[in-house]
Amino acid sequence: MAALFSNGAKSTAITGVDENGNKIGVGERLLCGALALPTPAGKVAKGGKYVAKYGDDALALGKKAKGKLDDALSKGKKKACACPTNVPRNVIKPNSPQWRKTQKEIKEATGKGNNFRVPSKKDAESMINQARPGLKKNPTYVNPTPKSGYEVHPPEPDVGNDLPHIKWYDWSKGKKKGADGHIFFERD
Repeated sequence: MAALFSNGAKSTAITGVDENGNKIGVGERLLCGALALPTPAGKVAKGGKYVAKYGDDALALGKKAKGKLDDALSKGKKKACACPTNVPRNVIKPNSPQWRKTQKEIKEATGKGNNFRVPSKKDAESMINQARPGLKKNPTYVNPTPKSGYEVHPPEPDVGNDLPHIKWYDWSKGKKKGADGHIFFERD
């Protein structure tokens, strides 16, 4: 903790290693940076806001890293799609009248929250491919999200959703005519 107020505070904040060669945690690096390290713009990073906004490595990489650092840090991270917790209870059976009605609803949908439920992953992919045949299957949690496509997501209990699902989106025609939604399924 003495390193926080010493002349070595700047190097400690940048390298993550104190003057004795010990690794220090992110919190201490933030504090070192907030107390002693000027940002690339020449202003002191008050309260570690600069670091909190651009990530731990921003102290070392500087202002040039703003966009690139955010992209680099988010790659490979899996985050829930903020799916609704009010998953439809009605399971739509393939080739039923409700199935055809749902296909039409997805095809003509606008806006957010067009959510449905089918028995299986195969049925979910069949539904989206029949309703919106032009949508490309994208990797799970693709970043940045394309304007159109669909992704297969695992259950996301941290946001109150315990069913796997397809998250689909088509904003290629703009916000007024675009749509997104989910097709939940019970088994693979």
